[in-house]
Amino acid sequence: MLSRVHFSQKIYTNMSYIIKTQPWPNWVEHLLRLLVWCSVGAFIWELTLESEDSRSGHAAFLWFERVVALVFTFELGFRSLNASINEEWGYFKGMFWIDLLSVAPFWIGFFVPAEHLDVIRSMRVFRLMKLYRYNDQIQILVVAFCRAARVLKSAAICLFIVSIFAASLLHLVEKDVQPESFGKIGNCIWFCLTSATTVGYGDMSPATPLGKVITIFVLYGPGIFVCAAVIGIVGAAYHAAIEEGKPKI
Repeated sequence: MLSRVHFSQKIYTNMSYIIKTQPWPNWVEHLLRLLVWCSVGAFIWELTLESEDSRSGHAAFLWFERVVALVFTFELGFRSLNASINEEWGYFKGMFWIDLLSVAPFWIGFFVPAEHLDVIRSMRVFRLMKLYRYNDQIQILVVAFCRAARVLKSAAICLFIVSIFAASLLHLVEKDVQPESFGKIGNCIWFCLTSATTVGYGDMSPATPLGKVITIFVLYGPGIFVCAAVIGIVGAAYHAAIEEGKPKI
């Protein structure tokens, strides 16, 4: 028993020495970043071939996904061990979950019914979140959004209130003229939210003069104001984050 414990301690000590004194070279990080793009690109290419899931598609896609998943699984284990040895517990509060999410769908795919494999395959796009580790500008942008989250939440609530109010008015005014579009309050809310955010898909529009007046003064005005405020809030937070250098969450 003592020999087994001594052997385990020796392995742990050797791994600790290797991880601390021989960190990954830059080319390994570049390779991991390239694998992220290649795996997502292969997923999009596989979709263009209209295969239902990885098993029904070309075998090359399936084997490539297996290789990528194994590499990312090894990366997850290596980074977790490195963080444990060096007591970098912050890794388990942030990037650990992104690294786990990038490989979890692959392993979950072995235990789900075949009819759900297309959903599992679609989750590969979560690997793009790993690029957060390699891009300073993405890190700064995320920090800016986190700092402005409280104010952005207030702006979103205001926008939602304005949209609900305008949707109620448009439903009353337009439901008899366009029952197929404004006859349901859900469609009215959809129209108000897309219009207030200046998206405007064009699938719906008021036909009555009163409905147009409501859209202009009750919807467009406050909507543009809120969108401009959001841009200003995020822009100010982003500028502050850049001035501070590379912050850490």
